[in-house]
Amino acid sequence: MRPFLFLSFSLFSLACAESSSKLTDDDLPGSLGGSSGLGGVSGSSGQSGSSGSGGDAGSGGDAGSGGDAGAAGDAGAGGAGAGGAGAGGAGAGGSAGVGGTSGSAGVGGTAGSGGAGAGGAGAGGASGASGQAGDGGAGGGAGAGGAAGAGAGGAGAGGAAGAGGGECTSKVLINEFSSEGKDSGNDDFVELYNPNDCAIDLEGWRLMYSSSSASPPMALWTAKAGLSLAPKGFLVLGTSGFTGTADEKLSSGLSQSGGGVGLRDASDALVDAVAWGNAVKNHPFLEGTLCKVVPANQSGARKPDGQDTDDNAADFLIPSPRTPGKSNQ
Repeated sequence: MRPFLFLSFSLFSLACAESSSKLTDDDLPGSLGGSSGLGGVSGSSGQSGSSGSGGDAGSGGDAGSGGDAGAAGDAGAGGAGAGGAGAGGAGAGGSAGVGGTSGSAGVGGTAGSGGAGAGGAGAGGASGASGQAGDGGAGGGAGAGGAAGAGAGGAGAGGAAGAGGGECTSKVLINEFSSEGKDSGNDDFVELYNPNDCAIDLEGWRLMYSSSSASPPMALWTAKAGLSLAPKGFLVLGTSGFTGTADEKLSSGLSQSGGGVGLRDASDALVDAVAWGNAVKNHPFLEGTLCKVVPANQSGARKPDGQDTDDNAADFLIPSPRTPGKSNQ
């Protein structure tokens, strides 16, 4: 029995060995096919994994929420107004007001059409800036204030007072006088001086004389039409025996011992006067204190030219050299 079994086992083993030696490469996977079948199930799980990645595509829906950016159609809001919330922007500012008047309010922005809601009317534009004040008027003429300056913003500030060419009054002075020359008692003159910065019209002015006893004044000279005295100028009035150069003639001479002369303007107002020597204290041409007697070939002269304190003795230096038509400096 045992030999038979051994023989049977041997034959079986031999058969198996032979069968094993005939296996081909194509047969090998088949021998592992059961395991691969289980792997196929795992492959299905891999399919689920693909669905998971599809979830990522779903998160792309966030990009779809970029439809909010599509709401930027709000930018279409407000014609003149700015976009965004749809509120109209401020209208354009008014133009600068003419003549200082504020500019009119700007036009309101057009209501917004698109966006999250219709835009409200745009805010009114700011008022236009006021015009600037006009320039000051040009300086006035002779001392007069300048006219108000023209220009936007209302009348300009008044112009400063014009220089007017310097100070100008109707003052003319008896600047020097002499009642006797070197060789003649008729070599007399009276010098007038204009201390102003403008010419003075002398038409109708008169030089009056009164004796030491205050006799009624008489005219020694009357200015003719068109005669004027230049600024800081001299006018020499001389007698017929005057040895210098006279601009105008005196009808009579002066008393050396005493008397007085007075200058009256065209309205007969007394402009200046001087009395000397033995003239009475109530002489009509006395200012303050009497001057001394003027020696022959000398003069009584204001020093400096035009000095006038309304006191004859203080204003006239006696004796002084005769300088008709020239400065006493």
